[in-house]
Amino acid sequence: MTRTIRERLMLMAAAALLCGPALGLEARAEQPDAPEPAIQAGPAWLGLIADRTWEGEGVRAAQILRGSPVDKAGLREGDVVVGANGEPLATVRALKKIMRQQRAGDALTLTIKRASEPAREVALTLAAIPTQRQLLTMQLMGRPAPNFSLQLLPGEEIAGVKSGELLSLKALKGKPVVLEFWATWCGPCKAYADALQQTKARHGTAIHAVAISAEERAVLLKHLEEHGEQRAYTSARDAGGIMHEAYFVRAFPLVIVLDADLRVRKIITGTDPPELIEKAVESLLKP
Repeated sequence: MTRTIRERLMLMAAAALLCGPALGLEARAEQPDAPEPAIQAGPAWLGLIADRTWEGEGVRAAQILRGSPVDKAGLREGDVVVGANGEPLATVRALKKIMRQQRAGDALTLTIKRASEPAREVALTLAAIPTQRQLLTMQLMGRPAPNFSLQLLPGEEIAGVKSGELLSLKALKGKPVVLEFWATWCGPCKAYADALQQTKARHGTAIHAVAISAEERAVLLKHLEEHGEQRAYTSARDAGGIMHEAYFVRAFPLVIVLDADLRVRKIITGTDPPELIEKAVESLLKP
């Protein structure tokens, strides 16, 4: 992975101070009637992704994450946060500075502007920074997977899309899809690549399988030439890491399994056994 992409992933992880769902939300997603867990003390976050193109005063919300403190407080995309705890707020950096002083469970009052409405105050309770699995579960589980546009590497072909062409998610509809996010420098990724290889070889054309990296093309081609012989699955490049951001990739390896309707059905992280890839695919192929 190039330094640029490495730095982007580090920044995305650091951005957890502003975005992500609360600890314990994964369990409630599977058991909606489960009691609200106690907030664990630790660094706090909001669940707001800032609009980096905003040139006005304050912090404009480009995205409000589901189930997050700002979502529960009623903030919407396009709202501009102009104050926090009674203090004026001019930049994203200023908001991050305030967040570093907060802990999960603390109360925070934001001053927001919405369109032409007068500024108003919104009170909320901060939550703890989530794990990658919790973030993905709250934002993606059971929902349509974010669309993407990937560059197929030389010699690759999938669903009628050939090398040199762009692969979109909709081209894969009709079969279960396994998406593996990886990097050439990621040692643990090899076990998941081997598991993906076995699953794709076992099920053949019944599924689609795509390994995705945001590294430079030359780096990927060299690595695949040295280590990628006899691959059953397809390799593609996520230029600029746009898909990594859409799928909240914070660490490698990460495997996301979609059903034939392209909804997220299984999230597998580096703390899970690679064998879960096969189990997830088998469950989707059962009549």
